[in-house]
Amino acid sequence: KAGLWAQNLLKALLYAKDNGGIALGFSGFDGGAMKEVSHACVVVPYNTTPHVESFHVALHHLVTFCLVDKIRAG
Repeated sequence: KAGLWAQNLLKALLYAKDNGGIALGFSGFDGGAMKEVSHACVVVPYNTTPHVESFHVALHHLVTFCLVDKIRAG
């Protein structure tokens, strides 16, 4: 159902999984195929793209800051 950009995201997640990576997905609406492909998928249960993207920005910052803290802690 999704457009080409979404298909490319799914291909990237599958590539990560197939090559030993961890596939973390950020999705919206009902999660779609991303929640099935990812090791873990954060689904923002809104049906409007602007709301979903706003939450994704906040989640991206949270994940990034947590990773930085872990890396600094050694």
